Amino acid sequence: MIDKTQKFIENLFIYIWNTIVLRIKVRTLTMIDKTQKFIEDSMPAPLDYDLRTKAIEAVKRGEKKLHVAQMLNISRNTLDLRLNSRIRDRDL
Repeated sequence: MIDKTQKFIENLFIYIWNTIVLRIKVRTLTMIDKTQKFIEDSMPAPLDYDLRTKAIEAVKRGEKKLHVAQMLNISRNTLDLRLNSRIRDRDL
């Protein structure tokens, strides 16, 4: 009887240990996935050349920066950065 009880306790301990280890692995992988998704979502996609050209030409025509940014679905800050880099580098 003692052998069966001892074996049961050992098996129970192994089961609990494996369950804890598995949960830690799952949580770690979930955190890694969430971190990667956050990094991917927080990095803006680069503007293609045509979009940059259209934005700069629209501002040159006298349209408001906010309107241009909303129309092209970019942030006002991105538009300002693009205009400043154009002035600084004499390029788009």
